[in-house]
Amino acid sequence: MKVSNSGVYKLWLILKNNNMTMKLTDIFKILGLTILMGCEHTSEKQLKTETKNINEKEISFNDYLTAIPETKLPLDLKCEVALNGSTLEFDRATIDKFGQENSRINGKIAVTENFTAIIYLYPADISLPIIQTTDRQGKKISELKVYERWCGEDEFSWGTSWAKISKDLTITLSDSAIIYKRNEAGEIIEDSKTTEVSHRKFQIDNRGRIIEK
Repeated sequence: MKVSNSGVYKLWLILKNNNMTMKLTDIFKILGLTILMGCEHTSEKQLKTETKNINEKEISFNDYLTAIPETKLPLDLKCEVALNGSTLEFDRATIDKFGQENSRINGKIAVTENFTAIIYLYPADISLPIIQTTDRQGKKISELKVYERWCGEDEFSWGTSWAKISKDLTITLSDSAIIYKRNEAGEIIEDSKTTEVSHRKFQIDNRGRIIEK
């Protein structure tokens, strides 16, 4: 901001005509404060603009994929033991765009010329791992929730789920449960107990599809 000598003189005349004559040094102090406030406002506005541009910067899927750490296979999972999320600082919009909405990232388990496979962690009653495959441009191909039915105890059942992801990208999902009834006193009726066990196998094929075997 540039202030001319004529501008200072005009200000002095105005103050003089209104019997408000001030020392020239006081006038310069006022002008200095005005200029300083204007510069601070400009700097603050510029900082906000730069921050907005950084936050709105588009990240490519390749950059996203490269930054995600690898999860080593084979991998054994139990519903009672939560997988760790990575320390990546992608914003929510980026993960929602390329991965599972409202989830954290665990790691990538496969990257080929045709597809990628990444484990996401969805916050439910437990941390639910979800395997998602995409093409190399980030378009989703398939997804699979790792735990199917049981994990924990309620009034009439107890159950658990577990899974294994092999190096050949075979995925085995298992669960077991004990179902029972209770008497009027709330005690489990032993004769009412039944056990359920299930196993299912899936394979990620060379096109990135998760297919049940």
